Amino acid sequence: ENLIAAGLHHPLCAGVIALTNDDPVNLSVAVTTKLLRPELPILCRADLLETADNMASFGVEDVVNAFETFGEHLGIAINNPGHHLLYQWLTGVPGEPLAMPMEPPRGTWLVCGYGRFGKAVARHLDKQGIQLVVVDEHPPSDHERTVVGRGTEAHTLLEAGIEQAAGIVAGTADDINNLSIAMTARQLKPDLFVVLRQNRHANAALFQRFAAQATMQPSSIVAHEFLSLLTTPLLPRFFNLALHQGDAWADVALSRIAAVVGDTVPEVWDRELSKTETLAIWQALSEGRTLRLGDLLRSPSNREENLACIPLLLKRGSEEILVPDSDTPLLDGDRILFCGEAHTRRQQALGLHDYNTLNYLLTGNQAPGGLVWRKLAERNKA
Repeated sequence: ENLIAAGLHHPLCAGVIALTNDDPVNLSVAVTTKLLRPELPILCRADLLETADNMASFGVEDVVNAFETFGEHLGIAINNPGHHLLYQWLTGVPGEPLAMPMEPPRGTWLVCGYGRFGKAVARHLDKQGIQLVVVDEHPPSDHERTVVGRGTEAHTLLEAGIEQAAGIVAGTADDINNLSIAMTARQLKPDLFVVLRQNRHANAALFQRFAAQATMQPSSIVAHEFLSLLTTPLLPRFFNLALHQGDAWADVALSRIAAVVGDTVPEVWDRELSKTETLAIWQALSEGRTLRLGDLLRSPSNREENLACIPLLLKRGSEEILVPDSDTPLLDGDRILFCGEAHTRRQQALGLHDYNTLNYLLTGNQAPGGLVWRKLAERNKA
C-alpha cells in the first residue's frame, strides 16, 4: 500500500530504490515491485549475502552490499593499487584534490569482530593470499588462527601477534569498541595500517580525530554506489573490465587522467547517441555522414584543439570497447563514458545538440542551422 501511495503505478515512475538498513524491508520492496511493476528497474541494499542472492534470484538488477564492496576494494588496494586509485579518482567529488594511493601492506592482518563486516573483509583478504588472525568473543572454528576476545584489551592483541602484524581491522558493530581497538593497537604498534568500521554518522568527529588509514561507513558506501549506478551506469562496467587489465594499464590510465584534469577529481558522464539525447548527432548519422569518436573531443570554440576529457568506454549492444580510439566510427545507439574537467561536459554538449556546431566540428565550416535552411542550401549547390 505504501509503494502504491508513493506512486508505484504512476506512468512517470522510472524505478524503485530500497536502501533502508533492514534487509527484510528491502526484500519486501523488491518483491512487491517485481510483482506489481515487473518492467521497472530496482536498486537494493542488502547487508546479508543470503538476502542479496535472494534478490538476484528473481531479477533485481543491482544489489549493493556495503561490507562486500569495502572488502573487495581493500583487497584490490593490496593487490592492484593502481586499479584502486583509478576507482578513487573516478568516484570522488569533482573538483576536490585527487586522492593519494592508500597502499595497505601485505603481511599478517588482525580482524577484530567476525560479524557480517569481518567475514566479508576476511574473505576478500584471503583471496589475496593475506594471512589472517581472527579476534572474536566467539571465533569461527574453520579459521586456522583465532584468539578469543574483543580486541579492546592489549593482552588480546598481543596474543594475536600484533607486534608482527601489518594491519588491523576494527570491525565490530560498536563504534566505541572499534575506536578502543584502534587506539590500543596504535599504542602497541604505531605504524600499523588501521581499518575502522564506523556504524553511526553521529560519531564522525571521533573517527576523523583518530584518522585511520581507511574508514568504512556502510550508509556512505551504499549512497556512493547508488549514486554511481543512477548517474553513470556505465562506470561500474568500466571498473569490471579494467580489473582484467594489468597494473601497467592502470598506471597509463592514471597518467592520462592526470594530464587532462591536473590535480583535481574529474567529472564522469556518459552519452547515449540517440534522437532524444543527442539530436545533432542523430541528424548527421541519419543523413549518412561519417562521425568518429574524435569528433566529440574537438573544442566547439576551436576545432583544432581537444576538449579536456577522455573516453573511457564505448558500449554498442553487447560489444564493449575499453578506452576506445579516436578513430572509432560512431553509430546510432552507442553509449560512451567520459571523464574530464567539469566545464568540458557543457562544451561537448554544444556539438551534440546543435547541428551548426557539429558541422563546424566536422568540417570547419558553419552550416545553416535548421533542417529547412540546410535543404535550401543543398538545392542551391545543386
